[in-house]
Amino acid sequence: MTKAQPIRSAPSPRTFCSFAWDFVCVSLRSATTQVCCKTPIHNVTASEIDQFGFDVIDNTNEYRQRRSALLAGVEHSDCAVCWNLERVGGMSFRKKAATWELPKYLESINAKGGQDADRDNQSLLAALPSRSSPKFVQIKLGNPCDLKCIYCCSYFSSSWEAEEENAGIQVMREPVASPELQEQFSDAFWSWFGKLEGEVREVEFMGGEPTFNASLYEALDKMKAVCSGWDASAMPLVSLITNLNTPPIHWKRLRRFVEESDLRFRFTISNEAWGERAEYIRFGLQWPRFQANFAELVEMASRNDRIDLLTLPSLTALCISSLSQYLEWVRDLSEGLHGRTGRHIGVFVNEVVDPLCLSIGVLPARYADYLDPAVECMRRWDPPEVRVGEVHPPVFQVLEEAQRRIRSQHVDPELSAQFNARIQTNDQRRSLDCRSVFPEYGDVLTGEGDSGENHEQRQS
Repeated sequence: MTKAQPIRSAPSPRTFCSFAWDFVCVSLRSATTQVCCKTPIHNVTASEIDQFGFDVIDNTNEYRQRRSALLAGVEHSDCAVCWNLERVGGMSFRKKAATWELPKYLESINAKGGQDADRDNQSLLAALPSRSSPKFVQIKLGNPCDLKCIYCCSYFSSSWEAEEENAGIQVMREPVASPELQEQFSDAFWSWFGKLEGEVREVEFMGGEPTFNASLYEALDKMKAVCSGWDASAMPLVSLITNLNTPPIHWKRLRRFVEESDLRFRFTISNEAWGERAEYIRFGLQWPRFQANFAELVEMASRNDRIDLLTLPSLTALCISSLSQYLEWVRDLSEGLHGRTGRHIGVFVNEVVDPLCLSIGVLPARYADYLDPAVECMRRWDPPEVRVGEVHPPVFQVLEEAQRRIRSQHVDPELSAQFNARIQTNDQRRSLDCRSVFPEYGDVLTGEGDSGENHEQRQS
């Protein structure tokens, strides 16, 4: 194992990422850890648990080495998703959510003055790689999911897994640890978690789809038992990432659990398009059910101040033309909630970069115009509560940055061909017709590119 190297100078804002310290992602089912959802998955072994104890969750030598690199201005290879997006001018996960902690780290380093300031500051710098401070814990519940989102895969969706098996494709499954390793890892995780009173702010559950996964309730009961001695003010927010396609039988159980619980909940609703376009992107989605469940959540939140709502659009090539319609609808729901409670529905924009052929990088310049109403919607509707914490850029700025990239980019013909191949395969397997659902994408679906110069000629 590579040991952490001492830091000899101030942390570099070019590579600093607080997620390396305060974000932990685990799967109790597969006994795996990640620094955040964008980094490679590490399969924990029994020998590592024996060696590190509960530090195996977030403070092994590999964790410390990665922190050393990020402090020293080195682009660690595990963080390639963010580096690649930043190189093309994108707003990476790191830039949107994880660079703002740097002033706090610098402040702690420079806190001491006097005769021994240099020596003391060097000691603090050297200690930073091994000083984890978990604030955000993400727990994966496995891949049971009723949807086959076009940019997803079998690792995160059992529906994708079944489709690929039927097609004779080698399936990328989430590994399932042995019962013995699951128990050993679970014990280490909950022992680690039990030490976080006053530190951890949020516990996020994701799948698959957590709202009809029985292990969600098992994990919540375990968390409450582990935290039974905590001060009530130290209890973390419980966040559920959901596609909100939950069928009535599971919805009824979830609603009863949430309303009877003394925990604080945030529903993070994953969607980015409207109507049949959303149903195409998120195959299996029933749009009327989604709308009804969303409206019912707003009603629940209006009566219960322990329930917050957030929507998480993921920018993809196909969502651009109806994103504004979805955001305007959410804005109307939010204004109704605000009128009754003073609270808003939050918005946080993600961006799909894997597979790259489904990203906005495949779009000709004219498609940037589709984002105009979305930008205007978010510019007008921008109360502080809409942002996930005061440190994140306003949503309209994130969308404007995406527009800028679409208008200035030259589409790679190979990327365009990959996009068309994926759409054709998708349509054949699922008996769909992308052209009929997205008639406005005619030039992209025929594989024809477009340059910024052509766009300017059309505009003039």
